[in-house]
Amino acid sequence: MPARKTQNHLLTFLSIDFRHIGALFCILVLSSLFAGPAPGSAEMTITLTISGIEGEQTHQIAREIIEEAYARIGISVTFLFVPGKRSLMMANNGRVDGDLARILGTETVYENLLPVPTRVLDFSAVAFTKRADITVNNWQELQGYRVGIIRGIRYSEIGTRGMNPRYADNMQHLFQLLDQGRVDVAIATIRAGMSEIAVHYPQGEIHQAGDVLHTEPLHHFLHRKHKEIIPLLDNALNEMTQTGIIRKIAEETFQTRLAPKEADNP
Repeated sequence: MPARKTQNHLLTFLSIDFRHIGALFCILVLSSLFAGPAPGSAEMTITLTISGIEGEQTHQIAREIIEEAYARIGISVTFLFVPGKRSLMMANNGRVDGDLARILGTETVYENLLPVPTRVLDFSAVAFTKRADITVNNWQELQGYRVGIIRGIRYSEIGTRGMNPRYADNMQHLFQLLDQGRVDVAIATIRAGMSEIAVHYPQGEIHQAGDVLHTEPLHHFLHRKHKEIIPLLDNALNEMTQTGIIRKIAEETFQTRLAPKEADNP
């Protein structure tokens, strides 16, 4: 074979080989930039921000539970408390990474939110009133009364459809409306209502007006961009449920909130 032809073959081979090496080098560099430790590994240092309902004592209990669950999978978390509907909108829009605790079905309205299957805790809702003549044992018996609920709390919005309820910004505002006689009954979870009475109305006339109106579990919701974290949180919450940690945290936090003290905002 002539020397010039041999030299051309060699140069062609080397150019192809170097192109392959260059491509491989780019792939390795990109992989090193974008690859990271799996969620929950010891090397993970990400911090998530979770929104919750301001002044809502049930969400204060959920905060303690969720903080412990994240700690167990090696992720740090901060909390931002805002009005109820805004919390959902911020989580759904990705401005924060998730919402503390909501009822199942929230994901059908806020489609970017995904629930963690294991419940955070259960709640029971009742009517509170100052009037001795009011007894409410089901949603239908609210008809004819001026009803107050918190905007963005879905179970109470669903239960009072067609009743033209008065919306409050948060739990403190709701009980102010009740105390001032601007609504006849206020709908709240038992824990939240009893905490509000203990803190702000220990000598007042506000009391539970009847039987439980609604009972349902609350679930933690994450924006779908964090869906890979959901199985890890689910395992952590399930373990905390099985070992009684969730029950212990809920009772201790509730008892702390029942102690009369100056108003505090989370």
